[in-house]
Amino acid sequence: MRIFNTLLCAVSLIALCACHSAPPAKTAEQQAAEAAALAATPQIEVLAKHRTLATYEGTHYRPCLGRTALCPKDCGSSGEFARFTIDKYVSFESDSPYAEKQKFFLVQVSDYYKNPVGVEALNQTISRLEKGDKVYLDWNHVYVTHDGMSTPAHPVVRLEKIMPAVEEPAAPQTGKQK
Repeated sequence: MRIFNTLLCAVSLIALCACHSAPPAKTAEQQAAEAAALAATPQIEVLAKHRTLATYEGTHYRPCLGRTALCPKDCGSSGEFARFTIDKYVSFESDSPYAEKQKFFLVQVSDYYKNPVGVEALNQTISRLEKGDKVYLDWNHVYVTHDGMSTPAHPVVRLEKIMPAVEEPAAPQTGKQK
């Protein structure tokens, strides 16, 4: 009986260890596939959040002045840009030494060949603005790492025209005027 109890304890202990053991080690192929999936997913770090009141200054064509083999036609830095002058910061959130308040902000709306680029809804909003329009303009300063390369980006979070206040008509004057 004693041998039976010892054997039963040993089998129970083996079963218990098997249930709580670490998963089998991943193969090199599994590890490589996981690393590739992680590298294919962009990592985004928010450096700053800008919330502003701004004035639309118009859209202008700007050629790239860089000196790479792709400039100015195919580098992505030539095209039409909407310019906004920052009138006031509503809020500015940043823990990064690389982010600071801006005096103006540009949004690229077309490439060198004047083909639309960027978010279509944003471009439509910009196309409806007139020079001098006041807007709420919010954007984030982010750092995007993808396929081992990192670059800053400034996605617009909000662009909304501020409707001017409608003034009440003056009340009719009563009595004699002098």
